[in-house]
Amino acid sequence: MQQVANVLSNKAECYLRLKQHEDAGDAATAALLLDNSHEKSRMRRAKAEMAIAGASYLIQAQVDLQEIVDERHSSTGVKQAKQILTMEKSIFQKANPDGDWRLYIRMIKATCW
Repeated sequence: MQQVANVLSNKAECYLRLKQHEDAGDAATAALLLDNSHEKSRMRRAKAEMAIAGASYLIQAQVDLQEIVDERHSSTGVKQAKQILTMEKSIFQKANPDGDWRLYIRMIKATCW
């Protein structure tokens, strides 16, 4: 299963480089379904979600990045996740300037799956 997760994660990276962000997110999610602790898949899904930049996608990106920081995967991954989290927060504030509470509720729900 680990090898399949690695292949799907690499497929997600290929889609990211081709700027096919929805396909990248789908491939990374498929990898995470096989191995929920796969750091690169989580990072790649967050990058895809940020590129799509809808508010609901940004919420999932934040959850994915925070998971990397909280679980303290690799030091490089944690450092990169913290940098991207900073960018994500500013993008989220622009996407949600009025502080719509429905988005915050969705953020809480996103951490539950």
